[in-house]
Amino acid sequence: MKPPDPPANLVDGLYTALQRDGKVCFVLARQGKAAAHVTLSPEKAGEMAANALGGAYDAHEGGVSGVVPLTKRNSESSPFVRITGLGVGPCPIEDHACLVVRVGAAEIGFALPKAKLKEYGRSLATSKILDQ
Repeated sequence: MKPPDPPANLVDGLYTALQRDGKVCFVLARQGKAAAHVTLSPEKAGEMAANALGGAYDAHEGGVSGVVPLTKRNSESSPFVRITGLGVGPCPIEDHACLVVRVGAAEIGFALPKAKLKEYGRSLATSKILDQ
């Protein structure tokens, strides 16, 4: 299967195409063209996201320590997805909990210190944004 061309506004990055059997084709764009692709079941999307974000974390840590050049996001807006579930779960890191985000069939856990998670919960409960 030849993957579809990337969206017009995507030069380098990752995009997806839903297949008739319900699987998702993850396509890597390079210089405005499809460079590589892999087809996986939708629940594997969480693993793809976690690995991509893990790489971004490693690159940031390497930049902070001077091993690689430090980069930062240059956009004023953040990419987003619509979530279908949000919860809290156990975390393998001591004194941390996972903020678990579900997007369709995929789940990804974000490790947060328990104290920060409590702070986040309190600010979320008192947020004016939720009242709008």
